[in-house]
Amino acid sequence: MIRIEASKQIHPDKLLFTLEEAEEILSLSRSQLYRLADQGDLATVSIGRSRRISREQLISFVESLEQSPKLRVIR
Repeated sequence: MIRIEASKQIHPDKLLFTLEEAEEILSLSRSQLYRLADQGDLATVSIGRSRRISREQLISFVESLEQSPKLRVIR
């Protein structure tokens, strides 16, 4: 199981993250993250005009990358 480690900016019990927080967690650029969200590769939820990504979605996304035959995981 993949764990998202808490940093100074991210509460360890937080369930939803802003796209900016997800950028930091996934080490992706803003444009990459929005592209993934817009293509449906990374599910987001809307709360009013805000978009959020759940902790479970972030974990599932990383796990799917690890299972991808195109990805070479170096351990």
